[in-house]
Amino acid sequence: MTSHPSKGIHCASIVFSGHTLVLDPRRAVWWPKASMLIVSDMHLDKGRSYRTEGTLLPPYDTVATLARLAELLACYHPQRVTCLGDTFHNAEMLASFSASDHFQLSALVNDVKEWWWISGNHDPMTNLPFPGHVAPSVDVHGLHLTHGDHPLPPKPCLLGHFHPKDSTKLLGRKITGPCFAWNHDRMVLPAFGAYTGGLDVNNPTLQVMLGPSAWIGLVHGRTVGTYRYHAESTS
Repeated sequence: MTSHPSKGIHCASIVFSGHTLVLDPRRAVWWPKASMLIVSDMHLDKGRSYRTEGTLLPPYDTVATLARLAELLACYHPQRVTCLGDTFHNAEMLASFSASDHFQLSALVNDVKEWWWISGNHDPMTNLPFPGHVAPSVDVHGLHLTHGDHPLPPKPCLLGHFHPKDSTKLLGRKITGPCFAWNHDRMVLPAFGAYTGGLDVNNPTLQVMLGPSAWIGLVHGRTVGTYRYHAESTS
């Protein structure tokens, strides 16, 4: 556990492929060497998208997600931000993004020296109406940053796409939540968006990505707790 300038926030500092990374319970990675904040799968306007399809979710997820992003930027003051894909829930929602949300996101991007938008399967990032660099992936200090919806990416890498979650027992209680999940050369970030679900780390797809044994950084409130994970036997 590491100290943190934001009151009540308890991060986990780890070494991944030779780099010190800070796992923030607000579901972001802070990379001090690169002065980079990394988030994945914001799925902005997912609530509004569901409402257009007849599922009545309150359309406030974008406001909540952008507020958490603003909090992180104010905390770390990064020189770089990388969004690992699925920033927008779909192209239709991006095309009709509200003026107020557009203004807030543009202001956040303009306050950062370098901003990377990684394309995801939900947002191909064509005609993006925001500043920044668009790419399918980016390599920084030997780490490959990508969305993760394509075949297994180069190693070592940080990726999103899978929205990992896990459960553990704490003081006799079962705790379930989004998590960071990693082995020695791949790390999967939790989904950042307010309305994003999760894929259990015992899912075979994640086991292929991470192997039978990995590390978990479980988000519980404003704390990240780390522990060793061993895949459940399916026999």
